[in-house]
Formats: sequence, structure tokens, C-alpha cells
Amino acid sequence: MVLLNIGSGCPRPGPPWINIDYLFEQFPVGTPERRRLEEEGNYMDLNVVDGLPFYYNVDGILMSHVLEHFTMNDALIVLTHCWHALKVGGVLRISVPDPVKFYDLIIREEGGEDIDWGEPNYGAPQNFLRYALLFADHKQLITKDCLDCYLWATGYESWKVVEASESQLPILADIDNRYPFSLFVEAIKGEERDLMFGKLN
Repeated sequence: MVLLNIGSGCPRPGPPWINIDYLFEQFPVGTPERRRLEEEGNYMDLNVVDGLPFYYNVDGILMSHVLEHFTMNDALIVLTHCWHALKVGGVLRISVPDPVKFYDLIIREEGGEDIDWGEPNYGAPQNFLRYALLFADHKQLITKDCLDCYLWATGYESWKVVEASESQLPILADIDNRYPFSLFVEAIKGEERDLMFGKLN
């Protein structure tokens, strides 16, 4: 089974996962962090906007709190690379910080003080919203409607919102995190069709 964990960060799971991130540029050669990465047999350092070295042979892909770090155009490119990497019937699992949950729990209800977000306590609810949703490295807010458009444009046959522990390929849910404020969506790679966004060479 071939499984990709794109934007793996740290900690990274062991095999059968292939952890993909772009961390070498953060850690100079010779640093302990760089040595650990280089010693991991299942870590690949690459910018996924430039492509994935897999073609129709991946069973499942996890992108946990990654897509919001890309611009809209780069997100479309990355999702297209994932489509080409997956086998027919392969599963793409995406989780993103959910603006709807933040709105419902903090803004609409004017609450959030008693919510356990599963993250450090940042004091007032608006501070946590700024930390987890409006983080400076995020390039966009992603909703279910946004993902519908992305997934349709990049060739996926079907997709649906799922719970944190629910997956069409159960191993993909094993390393889920940030349950209270995440939107989880799974898409299935279908037969090849003409893509609105276009095929990549």
C-alpha cells in the first residue's frame, strides 16, 4: 500500500506512510533537525507545487491542515498532482480549519470560552480564532463550497464530508488531529476525464 502524508510537519508517522514536506530549507545542513530528516527512510523533501514523483500508484493521500497554506491557484495545481498520483479508486483526505465552525462557536454564539479546542489556551476566543484560522501563513479560508469547486475542477469523481474517525480507507484517519475546529472531506479518484483545470504533463 502506498500512502502519502503531504505537509507532514512534525511528528511524522512511520511506514507505510511516505511523509512529504519542504523542510530542508528551514534547517541548514548539519543541524540536528536536518540530520533527523535525512535519516528518515520515509521522508521526501519537495515542493508539491512542482509535482509528485508518483503516477497512478498511490492508494491514499492525507493533506491535514495544508491546503490553506497555498494560494488558490497553487491549491488547484497540488490537487491536480494528487489526482494524477492516485490509483483509480484511491482516496484523498483533506482537513482544513473550518471557518463555519469558528463562526458558529465564537461569533454567532458569542462564546467559545469553555470550548476545549485541543490546542494551547490563548485566552479570549478571538485570540484562538486568530491563531488557528487567521494564522499569518494561511493564504486562504477554505469552506465546503470552496472544496466542492476545487475537487470538481481537478477531476475527482465524488467526495463528501466525513467525521474525524470516518474514512473510506481507515488508515487515513489514524493520524487525524485538530478535531474540534476542522472540516474533513474525502474524495475518490475516478476514471480519467477532461478536466476544467487541465491536465499536467
